[in-house]
Amino acid sequence: MTSNGIQVPIKRDWSKISEFCHDARTPERIFAHYQIEKALAAQLLNSDQDARLSLYAEVYGKLFTSVEDHPQNRNEYRDDRIVNLQTTLLRTLIQKGARFGELGAGDCKLSLSMCSHCSSVNAIDVTDALLPPGEKPVNFQFVRIDGIHLPFADNSLDFMFSDQLMEHLHPDDAVRQLSEVYRVLSPGGAYYCITPNAVTGPSRHFGIL
Repeated sequence: MTSNGIQVPIKRDWSKISEFCHDARTPERIFAHYQIEKALAAQLLNSDQDARLSLYAEVYGKLFTSVEDHPQNRNEYRDDRIVNLQTTLLRTLIQKGARFGELGAGDCKLSLSMCSHCSSVNAIDVTDALLPPGEKPVNFQFVRIDGIHLPFADNSLDFMFSDQLMEHLHPDDAVRQLSEVYRVLSPGGAYYCITPNAVTGPSRHFGIL
């Protein structure tokens, strides 16, 4: 395979990686997905600050439309195994009755799973394209944002969580979003942020990118 004229070798154990990640797509489809994400990321990086306030939702709308077999479109991005592990971990870290917010909530599986533990749960994202239909717990709300600003009062949340979100932001916006997280967290509050690595990141199937 090639990317911008550069040969990109698929890892020899790509099938094991796909099995671990519950991703049954072929290497060609995974690589096509990666190329689309890379192009959309470049669009964000090359845009000015004001344009990005509306661009985040547009970019992710394009992603889910362009990649029909995207794991999130198949409701497989976070399977029950991952959701259960994350829920168990967070419940050991978060005091029962806390006010919880998930940045980049996507399909909202994790946020919904936290409703029985927290007094309020805010599923925060730039698009509701993956929000499941049907009634939700009374202490759950979906909050659409522009990618940076958080529409919450100062000190209004006790714990915030994000998984594979920070890397999707423009570097300048990442700093601004972190400032917002700090503002809305209560004294003693915490932010648990998971970012990609060689095992879970978008390049996990490839030798170089």
